[in-house]
Amino acid sequence: MSFLNVSARVGLLILGMLAVSACSTDDELLSSLLDELIAEYAHPDLQVESRLEQGEGEGLLGKPVQARVNTRYRAKYADVVDEVIEDILSTAIATGWEVDQKPSEGLSGGKFWAGTKELPVGVAVISVGADPHGDDPLEVTIRLSFAERS
Repeated sequence: MSFLNVSARVGLLILGMLAVSACSTDDELLSSLLDELIAEYAHPDLQVESRLEQGEGEGLLGKPVQARVNTRYRAKYADVVDEVIEDILSTAIATGWEVDQKPSEGLSGGKFWAGTKELPVGVAVISVGADPHGDDPLEVTIRLSFAERS
């Protein structure tokens, strides 16, 4: 067997291993979140400021990180934030999410609504938040992730 044949086989083996790892559960978890309609939420009075799409893996200092999709929006006007939150919650409920009807209070005094949805790959968690009296009263967030595994 020539050196070239061995190199080609090793190269194919490495490519095969990469292809198998690319189809891992981590990608499946992230894909299932991205497939949710609420992950692509849009409203004429909101502008996307930032978006994080992260597969399950290792975060800072080796801490495990769940698959997640976090979107931070900026409302055009302060008086539309409540209307936008209502629309986000209605959209989530209409697409199968079970969402708390009453908000919880965040550490900074802001409000957030939490909920869950059973997906084929596990229980997904949603958090929708706004802090009208905080540092940025025009900020609205939607966070999707998975419930902690036991």
